[in-house]
Amino acid sequence: MRTISRQEAITLRLLHQQLLSPQYEKPEDIVVWQGAMQAQDYNYFRWAIGIRQCTPQLAQLQEAFAKAELLRLHLLRCTVQVVSKTDIGWLLPLCKERNLSTLQSWQKNINTAFAQNYFKEVTHALRELFVGGKSLSKKAIANRLTALGLLPDDKLLNPLLLRAEIEGLLCSGVMQGKEATWALLSERVPTTAIITLDEALKRLAQKYFRSHSPASLEDFTWWSGLPKMQCKKAIEGIASELEEVLVESTPMYLYRNNFEATDYAKTMHLLPPYDEYLIGYKSRWVALDKKHEAKAHNKFGIFKPVILHEGRVVGNWKASIDKQGENLTIDFFAEKSKIGKQNLQGAVNQFVQFCKVTTANGS
Repeated sequence: MRTISRQEAITLRLLHQQLLSPQYEKPEDIVVWQGAMQAQDYNYFRWAIGIRQCTPQLAQLQEAFAKAELLRLHLLRCTVQVVSKTDIGWLLPLCKERNLSTLQSWQKNINTAFAQNYFKEVTHALRELFVGGKSLSKKAIANRLTALGLLPDDKLLNPLLLRAEIEGLLCSGVMQGKEATWALLSERVPTTAIITLDEALKRLAQKYFRSHSPASLEDFTWWSGLPKMQCKKAIEGIASELEEVLVESTPMYLYRNNFEATDYAKTMHLLPPYDEYLIGYKSRWVALDKKHEAKAHNKFGIFKPVILHEGRVVGNWKASIDKQGENLTIDFFAEKSKIGKQNLQGAVNQFVQFCKVTTANGS
């Protein structure tokens, strides 16, 4: 078994994650490559796409969501993800059982949302409310359900919408300014691919390892939210596409992408919170030193914007995309003497230029 160094693993991850030598311009192509991308913070998610584009700009992202090329809903680990319409048909049933169980564990004190007769009534009402291609805000949905006597407690709304996503009834609708909406999945994506469980597992493993490797079985299990035995089976199904390697002494799988080696030296990235480069792995030691973990994410799953230097997390940053990157702050974990000002400024300029193009296009 081949052994690769930590720095080699970092370079390979940067390449597979499209953070070095990116291959795509269209947001939907990036999401298809990644499989699914964490996106509970939509504002920063825009930069998670931009930083992976050949030319960082997001003029096409709003259009991709408007045309349902991309959808935003709860998928892997019952967290908010962005996924391509070409993948939603097999991802939803793959995640459904685990996500329903997770939702029930979160909402132990709200049993009404899981009473079958009640949810059947709500489903019927939602279909009638949304039919005809409507995209509606949370407030509009709440008002209608309340008027029908189907929302006796405001606390029911969030678990109801979440269950409606898990069941494949609702998905993201067309944004109303900066406000999220919901719509009928069957109208936004009229036809979806239906494949076997084994094929779905293989497809998920392919997407994960081609965009995240080198990564371990534990990493894939964490990212997918699926049982470990299913994840083992998925890896076995694509064994010919993977190389088993040791990253220092940790067993991992490397997808055979045949990417050409790229000089990572002096590269810098301003990484958004919840980026796949960190959140896509259970163990993050390859890119993040243990002593800095608390500054990158906490034990409750809150991830912060971080600075990468040659693929390693070296600090935090903060800025507003909608304010064209004004008041951008940089906070290094240690002395920045080894980090050239020119390289840092290049990463800052890339983000600021992206912000200007984004706000100019209203994305």
